[in-house]
Amino acid sequence: MPRFVGRDRDVAALGEALGRPPAVVLLDGEAGIGKTRLLREFLASSSERGPRALVGACPPLREPYTLGAVVDAVREGVGRVSGLRLSGLAGALRPLFPEWAADLPPAPEPLEDATAARHRLFRAFVELLSRLDVAVLALEDVHWADEATLEFLLFLVSRRPQPVSVVLTYRPEELPPDSLLLRLSSRLPADAHLVRLTLKPLGVDETAAIVSSMLADEYVSAEFAAFLHARTEGVPLAVEESVRLMHDRADLIRQDGAWARRRLDHIEVPPTIRDAVLERVGRLRPDTRTVLYAAAVLADPADYAILDAVTGLPEDRAGARVAEALGCGLLREDGRGQWSFRHSLACRAVYEAIPVQERRAMHLRAGRALADSALPPVAQLARHFREAGEVEAACRYTEQAADLSAQSGDVATSALLLHNLVTTVALPAEPLVRLVTKIQFQSLAGSDPYSKVIESLRSAPRSRR
Repeated sequence: MPRFVGRDRDVAALGEALGRPPAVVLLDGEAGIGKTRLLREFLASSSERGPRALVGACPPLREPYTLGAVVDAVREGVGRVSGLRLSGLAGALRPLFPEWAADLPPAPEPLEDATAARHRLFRAFVELLSRLDVAVLALEDVHWADEATLEFLLFLVSRRPQPVSVVLTYRPEELPPDSLLLRLSSRLPADAHLVRLTLKPLGVDETAAIVSSMLADEYVSAEFAAFLHARTEGVPLAVEESVRLMHDRADLIRQDGAWARRRLDHIEVPPTIRDAVLERVGRLRPDTRTVLYAAAVLADPADYAILDAVTGLPEDRAGARVAEALGCGLLREDGRGQWSFRHSLACRAVYEAIPVQERRAMHLRAGRALADSALPPVAQLARHFREAGEVEAACRYTEQAADLSAQSGDVATSALLLHNLVTTVALPAEPLVRLVTKIQFQSLAGSDPYSKVIESLRSAPRSRR
């Protein structure tokens, strides 16, 4: 397992909160940020000297079973309930814990009122928690919790005295706007001890430390660490999965005594990250997905007008869907009104999921919209028209972008732009030869920058017959 780094302050804050029982700790952060790791590391480090904890998780089920996370936490952490001197009320727990039938009181008479029956079950759980030698009830992924679990948590923290401290982890971007968790965090009793912890992404040095711990603690090049941090935004899960994928594909090399990557130009999306992103996107309405598709096609930050133009949605529908897309947690808006994906890997995952014809149409709309800008971004225009299959425009803007890069002294970018164009687009022979003569091959990374260019040159005459 990768080294646990960059969370000393968060561990200390969690320890301080639980050191003043009973507390309610709300631990939030985006998917993969390390909420589970933080909780488990803290509980493991304090198991001998600190509070005993019950830990459960809310599964992402379409129809979660009643109080499932609480039941699992108790079942995993408690062997037997004999000797607890439970009252007859605890008999209400029999349906949830059939394995304890010999130790629980007889089941009470059924109640016709469902609300009354649920209230009795809640009271039975509170009694059980009060009699157990447990100080903390921790539930993970509460954004997936069923309504009964959230109602029980409200009931639990409103008891005086509150029988146990409560730690809840969740993803804000996954929380429904009508979730009872919002009530729990805003309507606690005045004397309740509420602590909020939000986990932030790791820095470049911390990212390097994680990668090093996955590679036998050997040194990681600063260039590679910066590249990986930029692509993953310092989200630990994204860092870990990316390194594993690169290792599996033999994309990591030893260079000058440090780990580096063969090519620092792009990064594949790990399946774990891709599946998580697409699962979230799949729950959105079609128009909202279209907004995310448009943002993925643009890739670079863009203002509302450009994003709206790329979606191709009617004006009366685009505005609401853009707002909804921002609320899903995958997009962000900076202080200049520019919209973009929060993470490069999420952007790439969504982009790869766009149907090919829709993707080409969006690239064409993006190219046309950006071409009308006051200062047309020629490098972006080159990419959009190339992906749209507009050969003439792609050729024109790529050459302009390459010339600008060369003039500024960035011959590597100039060579890469031209190389990508001539090896991925079927150009007519005349412009193809002209562009190839402008490529400074010595600036290109890799052992063989020539073979694909030669293949393009050989196929150009045949493509005109």
